[in-house]
Amino acid sequence: MQRPTGDNGTAGRQGPLDVADLGVPPWGGKAVKWGIGGIILIFLIIALTWGRGVYTNWLWFDNLGYVDVFKKILVTRIWLFFAGAGVFAILAAPNIWIVFRATKSHIPSTLTPEAYHLIRKFLAWISALVVFIASMAFGAATGARWETILQYMHATPFTKVESETGALMPLVEPIFNKGIEFYVFTLPLLGFLRGWFLGAVIVTLLFALGLYLLLLGLRERGVVIPRAVKIHVAAIGAILFIVIAAGHWLGRYELLYSAQGIVYGVGYTDDTARMTTRAILAFVALASSGLMLWGAFVPGYRLMAGAIGLWIVMAILVGGLYPTLVQRFQVEPNEYQKEEQYLTNNIEFTRLAYGINDQVDRDHKGQDNITSSIIEENINTI
Repeated sequence: MQRPTGDNGTAGRQGPLDVADLGVPPWGGKAVKWGIGGIILIFLIIALTWGRGVYTNWLWFDNLGYVDVFKKILVTRIWLFFAGAGVFAILAAPNIWIVFRATKSHIPSTLTPEAYHLIRKFLAWISALVVFIASMAFGAATGARWETILQYMHATPFTKVESETGALMPLVEPIFNKGIEFYVFTLPLLGFLRGWFLGAVIVTLLFALGLYLLLLGLRERGVVIPRAVKIHVAAIGAILFIVIAAGHWLGRYELLYSAQGIVYGVGYTDDTARMTTRAILAFVALASSGLMLWGAFVPGYRLMAGAIGLWIVMAILVGGLYPTLVQRFQVEPNEYQKEEQYLTNNIEFTRLAYGINDQVDRDHKGQDNITSSIIEENINTI
């Protein structure tokens, strides 16, 4: 049975996150001060260590005459750090606020409003600390990818010389007909952003679920999940599936780096099976996202569980089993015929990469007697 909260109760006067009541109680003042002092000391040590490394590298680059290069790297890493930390905080903080808002009136019958308020206050401080530390971690991960960001910002097209006219032509791969610069500069950035957002959403979801478990699990009897909580968790789950869908779609382009075929790059199974299945899984993940949101507004949890089950089953059957069957029963019995075109592509672009695509093939009279004419024809080799 839930304890009612009225005007005379402490909980009835509190806001969603109890922001006005986050003051430190008298008995906890010293502990909080020591805790804050310890955190400041840790960050001071980290800052000094980082500063020492920066100063050492500055001297090194300056001695080599490349201090401007180091400045560019340093400035990029700093603004990327704050950008990554800020974006994660913007994603996580509102979700934590929603958690406290959705549970503000669900006071356990085993606790007084004052005790429940004290627990919420403690969890609010812990939540703020966790979001801060996670923001620093995600900011550091973003700053570490400075090279990927700078490469994308200064991308240049790949070209080849037209053999007949001598003009520069865009170098395009034959699978998706995209320029090579997309795979060198753009795809790594998109892959990083997808992985970054996937990690941020998962961390936010797990932390929100943990808070809900703590705040609602204090009740004496079985937990009845409020509708607001269900909608909130479903919304985060839907966003997670959207990020997963983006990963499946980008995975189609990443097949050009595949090492699963006879050569490095796209093979027959990649082109005819894995590429199709990853596109299908992208739409399945989007469908699961829609089912998660729909399930939040209907009784029960079947739709939400079905959304997760649908994606898992399709990932196993379509994403894993189907390409294996194609490789086993179509490619392996007649591998050369199936892979011939992809071998040709691999050889052609390998020659382009090493600049030996304009070589001329001719027969060498290796078994003939050496004559003056043969020496003249092969004087460079000799």
